[in-house]
Amino acid sequence: LQCYLNDISKAEIKSKVDAAIENFELEKYRNYRAEELSAGYRKKLGIGVGLISESQIMLLDEPFSSLDFKTTSITKEIFKKRKKLGKILIVSTHTPALISELVDRIWLIQNKSIIEFTNREKIHNLIDSSMIDSHSSNEMLAWIQ
Repeated sequence: LQCYLNDISKAEIKSKVDAAIENFELEKYRNYRAEELSAGYRKKLGIGVGLISESQIMLLDEPFSSLDFKTTSITKEIFKKRKKLGKILIVSTHTPALISELVDRIWLIQNKSIIEFTNREKIHNLIDSSMIDSHSSNEMLAWIQ
């Protein structure tokens, strides 16, 4: 639908679908239904589908959960390319270290309240602090542009 609304041709959609399938190594699953895939492959599929429309803004919830190391690296590289193109990614995550090099702004959320907002210069200090760790219930909302 997003491709149709953005006037993307069928040939370009096919090219983008093929690229997403190749990038995320989904070729052997091309004819599978999403519910037949593992959580990791469903995550790959979801990110790939989101990238096809090339919308200006992407909202991603825990984009690296269920992904192996290789796919996490591929996904981070794709996000870096989108960032260079001026695209915006808004990411909700409990693992900020995975996206720290991409982030421009973050909001740290605890008990449904923003307890910290910071910019790029202060992000690493915040991530290194005890305010965010793997055992924390804090969630981070990151802005990548």
